[in-house]
Amino acid sequence: MIKHVVAFGLNEAGQQNLAEMKSRLEGLLDLVPHVTSLAFGSDLGVVAGHWDAALVSEHADSFELESYQRHPAHVEVLGWLADKVTDRAVVDFMFESTT
Repeated sequence: MIKHVVAFGLNEAGQQNLAEMKSRLEGLLDLVPHVTSLAFGSDLGVVAGHWDAALVSEHADSFELESYQRHPAHVEVLGWLADKVTDRAVVDFMFESTT
């Protein structure tokens, strides 16, 4: 399995649209067949200096991850996010599923 993790730095428009961002990103779980699980959340604000929000998705293999990234629904969400994100950090890593 592959875990795809994206941390977002958001501008004011991004901060004001967190609920819509969550809805659009988590909606990909139903629209893109190459996603095993997907969660999005904003930082709790407990510690200063953290990223504003993050997405974590799981994919069976690198083919499924690449298919997710190219899927039209994902590309559409990326376009919607473009003017709301100031920076992002991404890491994809292998893990063994416990299920």
